[in-house]
Amino acid sequence: GFTIPLLIGGATTSKAHTAIKIAPSYAHGVVYVPNASRSVSVVQSLISPTQKADYLSRVQDEYDRVIAQHQRSRPGEQMLSLAQAR
Repeated sequence: GFTIPLLIGGATTSKAHTAIKIAPSYAHGVVYVPNASRSVSVVQSLISPTQKADYLSRVQDEYDRVIAQHQRSRPGEQMLSLAQAR
């Protein structure tokens, strides 16, 4: 039931993991933040009514490039749903 943007980061994930596996499952904005010091500027963009939509659009454009690069580097790879993997 959340509708706020989700910030993902830390040592256990990457921009590619966020773009490929997390962002497609959440429609209200997912932003990879590599470390806590970068989160302040991200949050400022997300809470600004004049900047939020454009910022999330730029993030999605970047994720689209990451996904395309991933697909080129692994042709034929198919992603499984959680149910299929189980």
